[in-house]
Amino acid sequence: MKTLILNGSPRRLGDTAFLLSVFEDAMAEKCQRVDAYYLDFSPCIDCRGCWKTPGCVIQDGMSEVYRMIEESDNILIASPIYFGQLTGPLISLGSRLQAYYCAEAFQNRPLLKKNKKGAVLLVGGGDGKCDCARRAASIFLGQMGVVDKLPAAVYQNTNAVPARDSREAVSMALDIAKFFKERK
Repeated sequence: MKTLILNGSPRRLGDTAFLLSVFEDAMAEKCQRVDAYYLDFSPCIDCRGCWKTPGCVIQDGMSEVYRMIEESDNILIASPIYFGQLTGPLISLGSRLQAYYCAEAFQNRPLLKKNKKGAVLLVGGGDGKCDCARRAASIFLGQMGVVDKLPAAVYQNTNAVPARDSREAVSMALDIAKFFKERK
């Protein structure tokens, strides 16, 4: 079983990173992680190459991400919430999933053959608004072949209680690991 984590956090020791470490420890297997802030890639430029050619014509760091997506059984999208949304680099990464949509919509040849499990882990403080982030992450999971997913796990109290000090937040990460480990 292969698990891919798409991490939208720039902070290597922040709340999202802490919960990802809890998740990875609970998985008891090596997970592949893509840190969107540190990936050398560009967002979709709407060149429409994927309308005619399977996959994305841009050759950059996303080429490896596509391979990881295709090989994965589970996908976790994890992100801090910035102004009610996923972080910018994670949205840019998601824009490149257009290649999967176009393969199916315009060429009638889906690029992904596996039905995957998926989950979303959102972390933040502030006003508690995260509907846009939740929806974007759900759309991204769908484009990556996820058919079985948990409702988004959202911990929005980091301004008062850091994730490492919250049983609720830790429990969310552990619940996602448990879901991924269950047989389909």
